[in-house]
Parts: sequence; structure tokens; C-alpha cells
Amino acid sequence: MAGVRWAEAVYGHVVQHGTLQVPGLNRPTGGADDDLFDIDAALFALATDWAALADAAPDPDLLQRSRQSADLPSILDAFAGATIAGAASEATLASGFERLLLVQLETVLQRERSGAGTLRLEAIERSVNAAIAADELPAAARTLFATLCQRVRRGNGVSGGDDPALLALVAAHPGSARQDGCPGVHGTGGTGGGGESRGTAGPLWPVTG
Repeated sequence: MAGVRWAEAVYGHVVQHGTLQVPGLNRPTGGADDDLFDIDAALFALATDWAALADAAPDPDLLQRSRQSADLPSILDAFAGATIAGAASEATLASGFERLLLVQLETVLQRERSGAGTLRLEAIERSVNAAIAADELPAAARTLFATLCQRVRRGNGVSGGDDPALLALVAAHPGSARQDGCPGVHGTGGTGGGGESRGTAGPLWPVTG
């Protein structure tokens, strides 16, 4: 009975005051607070769940929740979180957003290939570029999209062609990205965090939903 009363007290405290904020895990440590906390709370929670994994594999629940967030507004929000956290040297949080983005982008690709969805990687690319032009995303989001999109396509055995402009940038940054690009993307670069890449052996994560 005492345990029940204690749990009720903790729940009441969380409802009234919120959960514990841990710098570098579920809140930024520096001046990026205002920008990062403009991001949807549920999406931010997903990114912090990925960040907390470090190098561990995700559980099925985290994968499913991440796949369910694979819509255009959430993906753009995740790009904002990743680039803002990266610019603020919040490497752990940036890694969490990037791992989330890998699942989101792979989910879009799998839906596209199965005919189950209407969102396409090309549409995400156009939206990223439009958001950058409108100063709604940092320019670094274009580079991040190119890198993550390449990893997802490579992990799913999809080649995007050898764009000379892309290959020239890859050559200027050896080891930072794959050489099978995404449609129309003329940019590449390294990511700041995790996210598994398995070459052409299979998907980064088995996507079923």
C-alpha cells in the first residue's frame, strides 16, 4: 500500500512539474534551449529516447513509435532538432535526432517501394530546400538530408546514380558519405551521431508499418 501511495505522489509531481530535465539527454546544455524547445514535445521525447540508447539497439516499441512519426511535418521538425543540436555542440541529442531520422526516412522509402504511402524522398528534399530558403531550417539540413538519405538508400540496396556534382563533393570529404546519392541532392557530409549502416546487406531497420 505504501508503494501505491508513493507512485501516486510521484505521478502527481510529474503532472504538476514535469519530468526531470537532464542536460545533454532530454534538454540542451547551452544556448539552444529556446530553439530546441520549439520542437514538438512528442518528437523531442523520441529523439531523447534514441539518444539514451547510446550504441544499444532499439526495442520494437521505439521503432514502431519512430515509424509512426514518419510524416513530413515531423521529419522537418527532426531535421531542425538535429541541425540545431549539432550547431550547439549537443552531440548526444544530435545523434538521437539523426537516428530517429534514419528510421523515418527508411519508413518513407519502404512505403514508397511498396506503394503504401504518398510521401516521397523527393518531396522531403524539396521541402527541406524550401524551408532553408524561408530561413525555417539551417542550411546544414541540406547536407544532413543528403547524408542520411544516402545511408538509407544504400542500406536498402537502392542506387540513386552517380551525380558528378555529388561525387565531387564526396571526393572533397572522403569517408563522410556514400557515393550512391539521393534524387537531386547536390551535397554531402558526415553525421554527428549513431544510426546503423549495413551496406547492401539489408535495411537499417526492418520496416513493416
